Amino acid sequence: MWWFEKLDNLGFKFMKSFSELESIFEDLFVFIQELTRNYSEPIRLSTNELENVKKQIENLPSNCDPHFPKQFYLIERVAGDILFSYNLDRYLGIEEEFDLMDFHSFIDDGSQDWIYLKDYLSWGKAAYMFFAQTGKLYDLHKFAFKIALPMRFKDEKIYWVAQETRALEFDEHNNMISHINTYNVVRLYKEKKPIELSGEIYYDGYYYDDWNLMLSELRYAIKPFIVSSVQQEILLHYRNNKNATTVTCANALKYPRNTIKKYISDCKNENGILNIARSSYPHITFNSITDVVAFHDRIGWFKRL
Repeated sequence: MWWFEKLDNLGFKFMKSFSELESIFEDLFVFIQELTRNYSEPIRLSTNELENVKKQIENLPSNCDPHFPKQFYLIERVAGDILFSYNLDRYLGIEEEFDLMDFHSFIDDGSQDWIYLKDYLSWGKAAYMFFAQTGKLYDLHKFAFKIALPMRFKDEKIYWVAQETRALEFDEHNNMISHINTYNVVRLYKEKKPIELSGEIYYDGYYYDDWNLMLSELRYAIKPFIVSSVQQEILLHYRNNKNATTVTCANALKYPRNTIKKYISDCKNENGILNIARSSYPHITFNSITDVVAFHDRIGWFKRL
């Protein structure tokens, strides 16, 4: 597993806190391992098609035209392998063999506190979850994930860089196996203190509120929403019955009403559905079980049951 091998031999030139950075990437590895455990080998694009994409990037007229924005490119597998890079040496100074951990270490405002790196990776994980949940229903080729982030360049200056990510390879189940990242240099970073990053989803060139709400909700989940099988049944009952109450739920599931109420909101032991939802998504307001159902319906949670 290349992530842990990298942690054993880490030699970041600009690393301030090994233990903090180590925990960031260990968390990312666990997430990626879980996300991709059922992914298979890519069947689209073909090897020839992938090579054509690389050649198209290398032959873009904008590469030699000073009037176009400065650009660099990265094609990476979701599982962590780098398939192609272009112009990273020109702007970041990466000239040797590198991996994604090396590349991500350039996401920095100069303080080496890794605030932007952690924020960026959280948005990246949210985007991966978004693509995984929508890939069965929509054409992933039409989606684009966009985010602006500060990066340290080889001239030792920090620049705002606009990243656009599009799906590239897919397996037989339409899971995104790789994607292409295009980076446009925007301007010098002049902020006096860190600001929160903001990722966005576009579909066929258009911004949709519902999808971006879903992306934001995925971004701010701090831990998995894990409930018992009985609580899953309760959630499904409320989802499938518009006028559901604790009485109708108790009758349908053959449990006492007080048991249903305890499964929904157990404030004492913090094991109720509402407690778990509030703990998993502290930035989202949940006033009732219907709020929890509506939120998880939007992010595709029920499709996984």
